[in-house]
Amino acid sequence: LDSDASDFDDYDDDDAHTDQDIVFEMSTPQLCHYFGSLVPPGVPSVTAYTRIAADVDEMHLIYLSSPSELDVLELCGGEGRCTMLALRRKLRSGGNLDIVTGTDLTDPTVQRDVRQYIRRWNILVVIMAPVCRPFGNWANFNQVVHYESWLRSYNDAAPLARFCGQVALDQLDAKRHFLNEQPKGSSLYHEPPWPAVLQRRGVVTQDFDQCMTGLVSRTGLPVKKRTELMASHPALVHYFRRLNCDGSHEHQVLAGSSFTADAQVWTWNFASRVISGVTLLRKTLAAAHATRNTYPTVASGPDDGNHGEGEQPTQGSSSQAAAKPAWHRCPGC
Repeated sequence: LDSDASDFDDYDDDDAHTDQDIVFEMSTPQLCHYFGSLVPPGVPSVTAYTRIAADVDEMHLIYLSSPSELDVLELCGGEGRCTMLALRRKLRSGGNLDIVTGTDLTDPTVQRDVRQYIRRWNILVVIMAPVCRPFGNWANFNQVVHYESWLRSYNDAAPLARFCGQVALDQLDAKRHFLNEQPKGSSLYHEPPWPAVLQRRGVVTQDFDQCMTGLVSRTGLPVKKRTELMASHPALVHYFRRLNCDGSHEHQVLAGSSFTADAQVWTWNFASRVISGVTLLRKTLAAAHATRNTYPTVASGPDDGNHGEGEQPTQGSSSQAAAKPAWHRCPGC
């Protein structure tokens, strides 16, 4: 992890493996599981590969024939670009759960089912981008000047913010991982249990400018949007390191304009960097696992069956000595 974001290989994900695309989409009220289907949200695919689920509970059944572990799951993923890129790169995805795909993550019953779903499938990385409107840089101003509208927005967003924090804690407790995106300076991290997440060992943050991931407004001007990623492992934010605006362009002003919505959707470059981080995490964890298993972990000592000729093993040690592998007699071990 010594290199920086400049080693990111931004190949054309939009064209990669288009003949083998798999998309998981919770629509209203169906979950469409299809290969290469261009059916829009809300309209179930009619191909032979279609799998339909009415809710999160039934979605468990769809995955009963899947591997016992999944690599990624998106919460509040909007268009679900990370999910699409993950599947194109042969990662195992649990899909994208968001209100736009018919999953209301503010519903306590749905929250319970989603947490159970994450535990059941041992999802390695949960990628989250909860609503930031009442927590962003203008939130304090709106809280004073437009209190009632800010309060409505906060009451809608706070349950989701807390749920995402609980998912992050669940992942850390299970020794799995998460990545969460917010604008730089977001007050979302004051919502419980996010302060507890921040205190956990290994949790890291990374700031960057989204203009460097290709974010532009509808006028074509780059949008800077200083953003912060919080993650459970440095590999997940590796491809955002030192990704600061190079000053080579003019920026679109978002404050007080109608362009704010333009900055809400992650670019393909952004999503690709996130999935590259997941791939790097898998490689890092696999290398660490291989290192741990390279050398024997069984202790050896003077009583490990190295008896001289004619000597008898001590009482109670004969069966143990007979079970010792050959390398126990190696002087180097």
